[in-house]
Amino acid sequence: MGRPLRILVVDDNDDLAANPIDYLGARGHLVESVADGVSGFRLAGAKAYDVIVLDLVLPGMDGVTLCRRLREELGNRTPVPMLTARDSPFTARRSRLPPSSITRPDSSRITFRF
Repeated sequence: MGRPLRILVVDDNDDLAANPIDYLGARGHLVESVADGVSGFRLAGAKAYDVIVLDLVLPGMDGVTLCRRLREELGNRTPVPMLTARDSPFTARRSRLPPSSITRPDSSRITFRF
């Protein structure tokens, strides 16, 4: 593995956020997390991350708005995969989610590979 990635996870559900945090941290990556969109926006604007993993539905500011504001207001081009509890990839596409969206399976287990 090359250098550890600096990763920000923004998810208001501690149980669901634990999966990417534990998985990525166990592989040597530097993972920080916050539980709301406003804190995610502030932290992403203050620090340089290699990846920002966003939940779609967040208190304070939803994931799509957070991503749009990072791009438009801060010029931040960090890759942003989004997690959603939408029931299928088809539903997620119809909701006009970004192409990097990941639909959470019922088990809430997702494998991250970077």
